Amino acid sequence: AGGFGLPFYLTGGLTLALDLAVVPVLPDISDIQTPKQAQQTGGSVRMSVLLLARSGLAVAGMLGLVTSAVGNSFLQPVLATHLQTFGLSTVMIGLCFALNPIIYTLCTPALGFLTDRLNIKELLLLISSLGCCVAFTLMGPSPFVSFLPRQLWLVVLGYVICGVSEAGLTIPTGKCLVSGAREMGFPNDMSTHGMMSGCSLSGFHFGAFVGPLLAGTLTDAVGFGRSTSIVAIIYLSTFVIFCLIFGYRYKVGHGESKRLEEASPI
Repeated sequence: AGGFGLPFYLTGGLTLALDLAVVPVLPDISDIQTPKQAQQTGGSVRMSVLLLARSGLAVAGMLGLVTSAVGNSFLQPVLATHLQTFGLSTVMIGLCFALNPIIYTLCTPALGFLTDRLNIKELLLLISSLGCCVAFTLMGPSPFVSFLPRQLWLVVLGYVICGVSEAGLTIPTGKCLVSGAREMGFPNDMSTHGMMSGCSLSGFHFGAFVGPLLAGTLTDAVGFGRSTSIVAIIYLSTFVIFCLIFGYRYKVGHGESKRLEEASPI
């Protein structure tokens, strides 16, 4: 009804309105210290992404964020074409696309509450990476599960599981980064949180860049079913990496830092 440009005009207008609404509630940033000031006050003087990367927890959080963005952006250029093979109209395809963000939005508060209250960020990353693996296996469906029928309900089920699992990969990221910064001795100030925000945005947009690139290349080369299988393998590999990181942390005794974090969160 509104033409091709209406969604873009609406999104742009809402973005501008939100920018203006945020300005009055922005916090004071007077606590940000320069390296010279930090040295004079006895604070940490060396903060870098390379130092943060020495924390396995921070690496796990970034990996979860990147792979979540890869999976979400992978489906955007190819899922509509796949859904057209089921004879769906444009409206129905749009409704199918709405499932993922709706599920993601509904799950985010609950998962955030559980992560903060129960401190289950490691467990959530493990379960969610496996969930994304299952979701992409179903959506193809993957040749590895050739006994599954190629039906619309299976694609929808996979897409719903994907929404829940992507939320589970994204939500613990902030806490993982901040906890990793704490382990590396970063100060609890706006400069540290600004660095965490920059890392999060960089990881998300890197994944959002890689996802469509993989989707177009793989789908043209091997088809939708095999391409989603490759993404499922990526998530399975992510699960294995999480197991190695968290297993090593448990072995060397990072449980003590976890108890300190629960007692005095950053």
